[in-house]
Amino acid sequence: MKKLYKYTGTVSMHCYRRNNPNALPFMELVLSDLHDDDKAPIKIEAVGGLADYINAIECTDAEERYLTADWYYDSLLYLHRIEIPSTDPWRPAKIIAQHDAIEPTASIFGPADHIGEPKPGPMDNEQYHAWCAYNYEDEYPTQPARPMHNAPPVQARPRSIKAWALMGHDPKSNQGGNAMHEQLNLLNADLDAIIDASAPAEPQLQEQADEAAPRVKYYPIDENMARRAQEMMSFRDYVPGSKTAEYRRMVDKASELAEQQKQRTDPLYHEKIDHLLDSYARRLADNFNAASRIGCMCPSVMIAGPAKFPVKKKERQNMADRTNMKEFEEIQDILRKIKGVGTGGISSDDPNALEKLREKLARLEKHQATMKAANAAIRMKDMAKGDAKLADMGYTPDEIKQLREPDFCGRIGYPSYELSNNNATIKRTRERIAELEKRQSEPAPEGWAFDGGEVVVNTDLNRLQIVLEGRPDEDMKQAMKSHGFRWAPSQGAWQRQLTDNAIRAAKAITEGR
Repeated sequence: MKKLYKYTGTVSMHCYRRNNPNALPFMELVLSDLHDDDKAPIKIEAVGGLADYINAIECTDAEERYLTADWYYDSLLYLHRIEIPSTDPWRPAKIIAQHDAIEPTASIFGPADHIGEPKPGPMDNEQYHAWCAYNYEDEYPTQPARPMHNAPPVQARPRSIKAWALMGHDPKSNQGGNAMHEQLNLLNADLDAIIDASAPAEPQLQEQADEAAPRVKYYPIDENMARRAQEMMSFRDYVPGSKTAEYRRMVDKASELAEQQKQRTDPLYHEKIDHLLDSYARRLADNFNAASRIGCMCPSVMIAGPAKFPVKKKERQNMADRTNMKEFEEIQDILRKIKGVGTGGISSDDPNALEKLREKLARLEKHQATMKAANAAIRMKDMAKGDAKLADMGYTPDEIKQLREPDFCGRIGYPSYELSNNNATIKRTRERIAELEKRQSEPAPEGWAFDGGEVVVNTDLNRLQIVLEGRPDEDMKQAMKSHGFRWAPSQGAWQRQLTDNAIRAAKAITEGR
C-alpha cells in the first residue's frame, strides 16, 4: 500500500480536461484551508473517476461542494481518496476512493446523491462495512500462496477479534445479518491467504531460491517494533514478517539494478557498485527501523481517543516522520548513483586511464582532421568534385546533403564553433596525458606532518588524505571542505583525488599549523 498524505481543506481552483472521448479525464486542483490563513495551499492532480466526480460536483450548487474534506494523495501528488467528515468523529459521512491514482471509475461509500446539509451525519452500517472491506483489500491485497510439494491441508484459523472490530461489529452478538457474515468470511479468507503466502517454503525450494538470488547482504529489521507501531496506528493485525519482506523486496530490486549496471560497465567499477548497493541496504534498514520507532512515539487518535490526546507529542512525531521521509528520498537517490557508475568520463583512478586517454585523443584528432577536410570539399567551386571528395571520405548522399544545408545563421558544413570546441577538448586531453605520464615517471610525492595531524599520499587509492589526531574545529573543517576535501569514514581521513592541485590545496590548509 502506498503511503498517503492528508490535506484538510476545500477546492479553491480547478482545471478539468479530457483530450479525447477515449482518454481518461484529468484535473488539476488547488486546495486551501479557509479556516487557517497560515496554512499554505497545495496543488494536486486527479485522474479518472475522481476527476469526473469533482468536475460534476463543481458544476452544481450542492452543499457538499463547500464542505471541508480530507484529501489523501501520494508522493507524486496524485489524489487517491476524498473523505467528508460527519458529526461522528469515528465515521465519515462519505468517501470517494480509487485503489490506484489512475482508474476510470471511483467507488463511492455513503449517500449516492450529493450531500445537501452543512453538518452531515455518518454513513450507515452497510456502507461503512463495505468501505472497511474495500480498504482492507487495498491495504492487504490477496497474494498467491507459494507452491509446496505434499503440503498438508490448511487448518482453519480462529477469527480475529480485531477483524470483527474493524467491521464495527460486536463478536458476541449476532446482529448484522448474512451480509455481515459474508464480509467477515471474505476478510478472513484474504487473511488466511496472506498468512499462507508469508509462511516459509520447503527447505529444498528455499535453497534453490537463495542460489538464484543475487548475492546481497540484508540488514536486520526490528519486527517487534514494527508490530508495535502498527498496533499504535491501526486496528488491523500486523502480518508477521511483512516489514522484513518489504525491505528485502526493495533491496532485491536494487540488487538487480546493480547486476545490470555491472554487465554494462568495466569490471573496474564493480567494487564501487557493490559499495553503493551495500550502503543502500544498510541505510534503508536504518530508515525502516527509524520509521517503526517514530510510529511508537505516539498512538493515533483513533486508537487512543480524543480525550486528553497529547497534541504536542503528536506534532513532534509528525516532524520526525517528515525528516525520516526526507532521509528515505535521499536513500532512493543511491539508485540513481548506481545507474551512473561507469558512464561518465575517464577517471584518473582507472589503471588503464592513460591508454584510454590516448585512444580518446586519437579519435578527437581524427575527427578534427575530418571536419577540416569536409569543409574544404564543401567550399570547392565545382560542387560535383566536392561531393565526390566527400563520398571518398565516407560520407553518404544524405550526409552530404545535410552538410550543404545552411543552418539558422546561413552556415554550411561544420561550423567554426564545433571545430573550436573539439580543439579545446584535444588540448585538455593532452594536458591530462602529460600529467599522468609525469606522475608515472616521477616518484610519488611524500606527505608531511603538521601540528594536529599529517598529510598522506595514498597512491593505491589515488587519494591525498589529511589525517587528524582529533575532531577538527569549525575553521579547519570549512577550510578542508572549501578546498574539495571530503570525510571518508572507511579511511578515517579527509581526502580528495591525488593531483597537483590537491597537493597545493593541502599545503594552503596546513601551512602555519
